[in-house]
Amino acid sequence: MKTLPLSRRTLVGITLAAALAPFTSIGFAAEAVRTVTPDAEALARLESFAREVRAAEGAFTQRSVGRDGKAVGPDSSGTFAFSRPGRFAWVYEKPYRQTIMSDGKTLWLHDEDLMQVTVRRLEGALPSTPAAILFGGHDFSHDWKVSALALPPGEKGLYVRAVPADRSAFEHVDILFGDGRFPVRAVLTDAFLNETTIEFRNVEERDLPADRFSFKVPEGTDVLDENIFG
Repeated sequence: MKTLPLSRRTLVGITLAAALAPFTSIGFAAEAVRTVTPDAEALARLESFAREVRAAEGAFTQRSVGRDGKAVGPDSSGTFAFSRPGRFAWVYEKPYRQTIMSDGKTLWLHDEDLMQVTVRRLEGALPSTPAAILFGGHDFSHDWKVSALALPPGEKGLYVRAVPADRSAFEHVDILFGDGRFPVRAVLTDAFLNETTIEFRNVEERDLPADRFSFKVPEGTDVLDENIFG
């Protein structure tokens, strides 16, 4: 049986663990954001992203390195789409075909090479996961400690670090916001200090129909339903 490289398994893991909690509307005054501390501004930027960017689609590239700085597995790329609260599709196109999709209640993980689909309920998952930042929506101050970081050399915008309350799987997520409303980059550091960098591009905000996130199991594909075990 072929095993997934770390660069694929990393995002698979965070997505399977993601709690896409119902969206909670939190208001912010534009004047207040300009006068608060950098850390409060970072939190406000994350929460305004969850509040204002309701649906979008685009492309991504992903690269993972170990704590020694050496590449772990091949680079990967693909497309994504989401519609809050809780619907998303994350599709790896290279180097392997794999789809991670949720309609907000059920999550499907489809590996085309293995001809296998894993099915899982999203109920009861913890909200302190990177996928919850990108696709969910809730009060980040409850599940994350959010702070502002110094910008990397040559970068412009706002650099945000989010440290989860539960650090058993991930140490922190660093998110770079540029001129637009959607993040430019997300860097995920796991408990073993491996880093996965996701670059977002060609992102367009648009309304997406619910059936975009309804997965149909291909004929001849094995289904592993994890719901029957718990």
